[in-house]
Amino acid sequence: MFSKKWKIYFQNKKWLQRLKPYFSFKFCLIYLLSISVGFYFWGPFQADQFMKRILPGLGKKQVDAVALQKMQKELSFLKKQLSYELKNKTKRPQNTFSVAELIAPAQGEIQGGYEWVLQEGVWRFNPEIEISVPKDRKIVSMASGKVILIEKEADLNFTVGLDHGAGWKSYYGNLDDLKVTEGLEIKKGAVLGAVSIAKESSLQPCLRLKITHQNQPQDPRRFFN
Repeated sequence: MFSKKWKIYFQNKKWLQRLKPYFSFKFCLIYLLSISVGFYFWGPFQADQFMKRILPGLGKKQVDAVALQKMQKELSFLKKQLSYELKNKTKRPQNTFSVAELIAPAQGEIQGGYEWVLQEGVWRFNPEIEISVPKDRKIVSMASGKVILIEKEADLNFTVGLDHGAGWKSYYGNLDDLKVTEGLEIKKGAVLGAVSIAKESSLQPCLRLKITHQNQPQDPRRFFN
């Protein structure tokens, strides 16, 4: 009864009759094959392949973001370090030192030095000069600089070394009652200490002075009267 009604319905609908051949077994098989092929190429498999191509790109972007963040932190650190160096550079003596700025460490007569001397049968060069000054006379720095050496001598006195920059250094020997400490930044004319009695080179109080440039001894008499 039911199939008869559908048969009458199809007979009355000519457009459905035209479509009827396309629902035959042959065409159904074609439809099924087409759906299977489409599902294979544009279904979950294709979606999986698409995600595999996208995800590595996303991972790379994440890695690039982390690297960029790390570089920004390093750049920020370098900026702070540069700012610190520039700020502290203004506090240190500049390498614009000129020997014309040197002043005498004390007023006195030059007794000798900066010459070859015969000691125990061997000729040795003495790079120092001896300046005769009264005992306890204050000795001052010849130029601004940094205290790089405080050395105790055999006669219990001290030698003080200063770095003035640009490769210039000065050394003051036979001092006592020191007023400076190692690492201290000082100005030109700052008191280093007082002259003590020299026990080796002379019976009279004297200052032993040495000047070097690039670690090569220079004649101190060239720089002051």
